[in-house]
Amino acid sequence: MDDAIGGRFIKESIIGEGNFGTVYRALDSTNKKPVAVKVEKPSIDISQVENEIRVLNALQGNRGFPRLIASGTEDGSMYIAMQLLGPSLEEKFQESKHLFSLMVVLKIAEQILSRIQTLHNKLFIHRDIKPRQFLMSPSAGSPTIYMIDFGLSKCYQNGKMGLHIQYMENRPFVGTANYASINTHMGIQQSRRDDLESYMYMLSYFLNGSLPWLSKDHSISDREIRQIKNRISVNELFRKGPQELVLMMAYIKSMAFEDRPDYDYLMGLIKRMKANVKVEKKRGISTLSVNTIEQKARKVRKAITDPFAEQPDLFKTAKNGEKNKNELLNPGDEEEMKPEPNSAECMTEETEVYPEIKDRNILKTINTKERPQSRSLDIDAMKETQKCYIM
Repeated sequence: MDDAIGGRFIKESIIGEGNFGTVYRALDSTNKKPVAVKVEKPSIDISQVENEIRVLNALQGNRGFPRLIASGTEDGSMYIAMQLLGPSLEEKFQESKHLFSLMVVLKIAEQILSRIQTLHNKLFIHRDIKPRQFLMSPSAGSPTIYMIDFGLSKCYQNGKMGLHIQYMENRPFVGTANYASINTHMGIQQSRRDDLESYMYMLSYFLNGSLPWLSKDHSISDREIRQIKNRISVNELFRKGPQELVLMMAYIKSMAFEDRPDYDYLMGLIKRMKANVKVEKKRGISTLSVNTIEQKARKVRKAITDPFAEQPDLFKTAKNGEKNKNELLNPGDEEEMKPEPNSAECMTEETEVYPEIKDRNILKTINTKERPQSRSLDIDAMKETQKCYIM
């Protein structure tokens, strides 16, 4: 085995690898506790690990973000040692045969929205929201979901001047095509609205078991994914869920580039859906009886072991026939967020009207104008993040 990273962290196994480098499970020699250590490739021009250290430092002390233990340089490569966490939501979803109950999806939605709000309140956007970027707590008794991987994160506002980044076009593609916003596909500068659109694609994925553009053999190009996203309606994307999910997506798609999201409005819709599920259960109604995913789930779960048995306090399984659904326990009250001042709208685009959305809180315009696309690391954005003033 190679020497300890930074003379302190003894490598035990590889957790994951990518273009950026390698993530190891390691043992902290100072206290014999397991940690996660990300080591970057020395050939990287703009360090994503350095960027991640900067963002994590700003997030320390907030619920649902990994604890930063140490960082440094090893043989010309940057490394960062962090709290070792549990499996990702993607792994849990696969273990569950792509079957989550509505209540599980809503409780996941509640926590992830809180994480996104915390990140945004620190003046950063994530730019790569997807199921693998959210990990379960390592403790079986904790229901906390953690947001990870801030290598592509970027400041959207200067903390001293309070100025939002400028609207730009023809930007390099940054993120993951399956969960990227349509504006990202079209080369439009990302802002807070894009994190939230990716978040909604995640919820659709968990609710429906897949996404209309997902391909098992990865034969669909990024351009085809963008075309499908442009073509599919909000109602179709959430056809198996409550109307509130349609309202959430329509609101997010109506946002202008600099708009501050109304997190309270979105969280209120999630809480309303959760309350409705509980009411229907009390009435003896199968909440998801009209959901074909859940109809399949009831049959499958009779033959499989509870995939969340390792975390009984997080995912619980009822023992009474049709009520045998995996349910995420209430995460508890989330931390209070300091509100930001409202931002002015700065975009004028061709629009598509969704007349089926009838909610006074929603601007019924959705950006549909196509932009050119390219795929490369946003070097300028990485440099901007390095200069960002952190509050």
